[in-house]
Amino acid sequence: MFAGFFKTKAPLLKPNLKKMKKVMLFLVIAVNEFAGFSQSIIPCTTDEYERLLIQNNPDMQIAKDRYLDEISRLVTETDKSYKTGAVRIIPVVFHIIHQYGEENISKAQILDQMRVLNEDFRRMNADTVNTRAEFKARSVDTEIEFKLARKDPQGGCTDGITRTYSTLTDGGDNEVKNLIRWDYRKYMNIWIVKKIGREAAGSGIILGYATFPYSTNSSNDGIVMISSRVGTIGTSSKFNAGRTLTHEVGHWIGLYHPFEGGCGGSCNSTGDRICDTPPVIASSNGCPKNNNSCNNDNPDELDMVENYLDYSNGNCQNAFTAGQKAVINAVVSNSSYRGQNVSVTTANATGINTNPTCGPKPDFHTISRRTIVCEGSPLQFEDLSYNDSVADRTWTFEGGSPSISTFINPTVTYTKAGIYKVTLQVSNSSGSNSVTKTAFITVLPATSDIKTPYQESFEIDSIFKKEWNVIEEGSFSWKRNTTISYSGKSCLQAVISSATPVNYRFNVYSPVIDVSALGISNPTLSFRGAYSIADASKSELLVIHASTDCGETWKSVKSLRSNTGLTSVEGVNLNWKPTSQSHWKAQTASLAAYSTTKNLMLRFEAISQSGNSIYIDDINIDRFGLGIPNALGESEFTIYPIPAKEQLTVNFDLALPTDVTLTMTDLTGKTIYLNELTSISKTKYDIDIFSLPAGVYFLKAVAGTYIGIRKVLIIKN
Repeated sequence: MFAGFFKTKAPLLKPNLKKMKKVMLFLVIAVNEFAGFSQSIIPCTTDEYERLLIQNNPDMQIAKDRYLDEISRLVTETDKSYKTGAVRIIPVVFHIIHQYGEENISKAQILDQMRVLNEDFRRMNADTVNTRAEFKARSVDTEIEFKLARKDPQGGCTDGITRTYSTLTDGGDNEVKNLIRWDYRKYMNIWIVKKIGREAAGSGIILGYATFPYSTNSSNDGIVMISSRVGTIGTSSKFNAGRTLTHEVGHWIGLYHPFEGGCGGSCNSTGDRICDTPPVIASSNGCPKNNNSCNNDNPDELDMVENYLDYSNGNCQNAFTAGQKAVINAVVSNSSYRGQNVSVTTANATGINTNPTCGPKPDFHTISRRTIVCEGSPLQFEDLSYNDSVADRTWTFEGGSPSISTFINPTVTYTKAGIYKVTLQVSNSSGSNSVTKTAFITVLPATSDIKTPYQESFEIDSIFKKEWNVIEEGSFSWKRNTTISYSGKSCLQAVISSATPVNYRFNVYSPVIDVSALGISNPTLSFRGAYSIADASKSELLVIHASTDCGETWKSVKSLRSNTGLTSVEGVNLNWKPTSQSHWKAQTASLAAYSTTKNLMLRFEAISQSGNSIYIDDINIDRFGLGIPNALGESEFTIYPIPAKEQLTVNFDLALPTDVTLTMTDLTGKTIYLNELTSISKTKYDIDIFSLPAGVYFLKAVAGTYIGIRKVLIIKN
C-alpha cells in the first residue's frame, strides 16, 4: 500500500559531490508569537531558498531528484521489513550558544524536550486521543528514539550538552555551526540560539531550520532552533508544546511539509508525496480541524492538521503516519543518509547505552550579568557549571572581599578601582576542573582620574581600546574607522547597511569622566556627526545616554533621527559615507544635570533601520561646545604630530591678525604651560614638551571671542 510515495523525477545520476558539499537546504518556519507556528498561508521559505540553491548550483536538483528516486525505490522494495518492531536510537547533542541570558536554558528544559521528542516519535504522547477517527488507523509509532550522547567525539564523558558563549546567538544563523560541531555521522547536532537573524530583519519570528539527508555535509548538518521553543518548561513558549523540534527532526530525517507539492489528484506528485498524508494547499494556521483545502486529492480527505510536519499549532499536532514511517525507515537504513547514526558502532562511540558520572565543567557569571561596578559596590556571583553535579567548589576573587569562597552564589565587594580576574574550581568524584576569566570585573573609581575638559577624536587606537568599551551585538558594532574623519584620520562608525537587521542596537561606552572639574553649572557635550538617510520612510536612530552609577542605570541625554537633526546631508543616499568636512554636523547636548558628577559615563546607542552608517568624531565635554559660533574651527587651529614626543607644533590659519593666548593643562586641570602670542594670523608655533611626562593634556587657544580646545597625547617610547 506504500508503493509510489515519492515521484521519480530523474534517473539515478551521479551528482557532483564537491558542489553538493557547498549547499544546505534550510527548513524555516516563520511564525507569529500569538498563533503557534504560522500566521501566514504563504508556504515556508524552504521553497524560495531551495530555488535559490538550485539556481546557484544545478547539481542540487540532481541530488534532490536522486534522493526522491532512491527513497521511492527503497520504500517499494523493503516495505515489509519495517514491521519487525526494531527500534533505532539516534544520539543527540545540544549546543547551547548564549550570552548568559535566558537562551542559556537549563538541563531540565532540555530533558523535557527529549521527553516530548521520544513520546512523539514513539506515539506515546498523551494527546494521541485527539487524533481524529479518520486518521487514527494510519497514525503510528515510528520506532525511532533519541538519547543524549554520553561520550563526546574524543571519548570524554558528556551529558550531551555543550555551552558556548558567543554573540552569534543573537542572529548568527548558520555561522553558529562553526563555533562547535560533532561528527554528523554519529550525532544529531542541535544548536540552540536566542534568535535567528531573519527575525531581526522583520520577517517574523523564525523557530528553526534543519538539513535534509540528501543536502548535508560535515559543516552544515543539523538543526538550529530558538531557545524559547525548547520543551514545555522553563523559558519555553506556551504555544510550543515542544513540537518545534519534533517538526525539525522530521525534516532532518527526510520528511517534507504536507503542502510541499500543493494539491492534485496523484499522491505521487502532490503534498509531501506520501499517499496517506493528505495534501494541504498551504501551511495550516492554528488548529482548523474542519479544513479541506485540497478537494481534488484521491481520496478526498480533510487536512491532517494533526501531522507534525504541518504548521498547525503545537498543541494541535500529535501524529506521524505509516507512510512517513516508511520514509524514515528507508532513510535510517541507508548509510549514505542517516544509517550511520543508528549503527551499533555509533551507539558504542557515543555511549548512549551507558550512564556515567562526569566531571563538572565550570562556568559562572554575576547574577545581574554586570561586570562593571563602582568602587564599594557588591556583586553576587552565580555558579553555572554543567556536565554533571558539583560536590565541591572554590571561588577566588582577585581584589575582592572575600577573596575566597565556597558558597554557590557568593556576594563580593570591590573597594578599589581596577580590573580583576575571577577563578572557579569545581569537582566531584569523577574529576576536578577550573576556569579563570581574566579582566572579568572592572571596578570604576568614585572620582575619575579623567577630568574635564575632555576630548576624544579616536586618533589613537591604544587609547580608544583602553578607555572606551564597545559592546558587539551579533556581528554588528561600533568600529574605529581609520579612513574617514572630520579632523585627523579617524572617527567612530556605527556600521549599518542593508544587511544589518532592523532594530539592531549596538553600543559604545565612554570612560568615566569627572565633569565637576570644570567647576561650572552647565557643561556641554558636543561632537561632530555625519549621516544621510538611505530610505525616505526609515531613519537610523542615535541615542546618547548618561550614567552616574557605573552603568547600572541610564538616562537619555539626547535622541537624534533624520527629522530631529541627525541628518548632515539631505536627500536619500544609499550606501552613503562622508567625504568632506561639509558632510559633518555639529551636535551639542547640555550636561547641566551632571555638572557635579565625578564619574559620568556616556553611552552612544545606534539603532539600525537597515540603512546607512552613523559617524561621530571629536567628542568634547567642556564649557563651550562645538556648535557655538565663536569656536575655533579645525582648519583654523590644528596641532601635530599626534601623538607627540619632544615637540608639539601649533598651526593657526586666522583670517585677521589676532592676539592668541595658549594654555596647556593636565588631567587634573593644573596649568603647565601659558603663553601669549601677539598679532598672529597664518603662523606655526612650536612648544617644547620633552620635559613633560607621558600622558594626556589639553591645549586651549583663546583668540578674542574665539576659543578652541585640542587633546594632546605625549608618549616617550
